[in-house]
Amino acid sequence: MSQNKSALFQDHEIALANFAKAMSHPARIRIVQMLLDAPDGLSCRDFVERLPLAQATVSQHLKELTQAEILRPCPCGPSVCYSLDRSKLLIFCRSFQTALGNPPKD
Repeated sequence: MSQNKSALFQDHEIALANFAKAMSHPARIRIVQMLLDAPDGLSCRDFVERLPLAQATVSQHLKELTQAEILRPCPCGPSVCYSLDRSKLLIFCRSFQTALGNPPKD
């Protein structure tokens, strides 16, 4: 009988796995890198112009990153702009370091 993940693992382990899953594609890593250099955010069109991917594929990657709470969508004229939730990214990175036995020194 299959059990729910939350019955088998701690919340922080599930959150870390979800983060790793969201970052498990090179396009998503590139999207995050692009947003590190764009503090005001970027639109889907910006990503499509800069990535060698179709618009539908870019939208799917943005959806995955948004669902993982790595990106924040916000209205930007007639479209949506995406910005990086840097605080969430930092939390996930620190959690990953801790999970690997190398907690960050604050």
